[in-house]
Amino acid sequence: MYLQSPAPEEGNRIVSKLALLGALLLSLPLAAPARDLTLAEAEAKAEELKLDPYSRLAPQVIMGLALKDWAAAGGRIGNVTVTPDMLGQLGAWFAGGGVTGSAGGKK
Repeated sequence: MYLQSPAPEEGNRIVSKLALLGALLLSLPLAAPARDLTLAEAEAKAEELKLDPYSRLAPQVIMGLALKDWAAAGGRIGNVTVTPDMLGQLGAWFAGGGVTGSAGGKK
């Protein structure tokens, strides 16, 4: 199965419309606190709409997308120590089985 990120075009279109709404709100002769609050609400809604497609993805898919983007950007790590128990837990997490704690119960 291939990882496919959500189509950003729809989110970008909505965010663009909200940015236009924000610019319009700034031009209105509202009291400054009311204008600032309305603008903050529009910005919050734009951020929510931008992140909404990711809320339907499994955490493993989001982690995979993040690692892919990080690697594409030339991310580097100096030193990493991975113990056998950490590797086992990481493998179980990516397989969708969850992570077990030191007592053996799922976290």
